[in-house]
Amino acid sequence: LELAMTAEAAQLLSSAPAIGGFKLVKMVFDRRDLEEVRMLASKITQAEPAVALLATREPGAARLVFARSQPLEFNMGQLLAEACALLGGRGGGKPDVAQGGGPDVNNLERALEQAAQQIGSL
Repeated sequence: LELAMTAEAAQLLSSAPAIGGFKLVKMVFDRRDLEEVRMLASKITQAEPAVALLATREPGAARLVFARSQPLEFNMGQLLAEACALLGGRGGGKPDVAQGGGPDVNNLERALEQAAQQIGSL
């Protein structure tokens, strides 16, 4: 699993847009194990300067994992709290990694897009 995750992280990074010196990886998975999504976010942010906005969607629940590489200064906990508000849920964490979710699956893409736009404009 470790190798597969590293390969998947590299693949996502290679197709991710670069914004001012770092990559922005934004992805929604269907029914993916949250632990895997967390591991993937970690691999992405360890590989090179990056922000990972990842989510997994299940019937009636959306879960988010936001992470960033160490040199970057975005507050993932704050971004995630705002995204979770759109999902009718909550979440939080540290400035470098945060997770949460909510029941409003229909707003999942919008929540990620809003977080991506905030990162792009900071």
